[in-house]
This record gives sequence, C-alpha cells and structure tokens, in this order.
Amino acid sequence: MKSQLVRSTPAALLLCGAVLLAGSGGAVAGSMITGAQIKDGTVTSADVKNKTVKPADLSPTATRKLQRVGAFQRITKQAVVAPGDNGQIAAACAAGSMVLGVASHWQLSFAGPQTLLNTAGTIGMAFGSNNTGANDTLIVDVTCGRVAP
Repeated sequence: MKSQLVRSTPAALLLCGAVLLAGSGGAVAGSMITGAQIKDGTVTSADVKNKTVKPADLSPTATRKLQRVGAFQRITKQAVVAPGDNGQIAAACAAGSMVLGVASHWQLSFAGPQTLLNTAGTIGMAFGSNNTGANDTLIVDVTCGRVAP
C-alpha cells in the first residue's frame, strides 16, 4: 500500500500544479493588459460585450456624433399613373428630421423612376413615365432621421 502512495503522490502534485497554473492564467493576463497597451483601432465591436459601453466611456466628440441621428422613420407614398403619363410623388419628413435615403419603383413596370431631394433635405421625391399599357403605381420610400445640428 505504501508503494502505491509513493508512486501516485508525484503525479497528483503535478496534476494539482497544472490545474492551478491553468486557472490563474486568465487572471494574470487580465491584470497585465491595460488600455495604454492596446493599439488604436484594434478593438472591434465583436470584442465588446453588448450593453457594456456607456456614454461616459466615450469621448465628447463620439457622444455628439451618436446623438446626431435618431428616431428613424420610413415613409411610403404612392400615386396611380395612367398609361403614357408622367407621374411624380413626394414624401416629407417630420419637423426636425431630414431625409437619409430615397428609393422608388413602379409596381408593375421594371423601368426605373428617378429620385431626388429638395434643397433643404426634408422631402424625397420620385418621378417617371408610365410606359405600360395599363395604370401603374409609382411608389417612393423615404427614410427620415432626427438630426441635431
């Protein structure tokens, strides 16, 4: 019995040492890395746990930029256009919002209508000609966002 204890003791000590060393590796590494050691631009959103970054963690410039756009809204308008006629449709953003994007299409035709913005950036418009032999619907989708100065 004594000979088995003598042979298993070094193996058991080696195993315990390996477990302790493996268990302390993360704690040692965690205490050794600081923000000053992280190279700029190397931490990505995949490296950050969701909902852990707070406004106080960001620079004032980053906070201002994030606050500039918010309250997204999608507005869809449509107008029926007779065959051979030109059609136009406009969608306006709510007060305090600006157009972030405009898309348009015909319901039946594959022809591409044109899109544009007014000079203030608050109205998205679409226009085009109905070249089909039937009534077609011109549709405009405007994405608006609240933009702070």
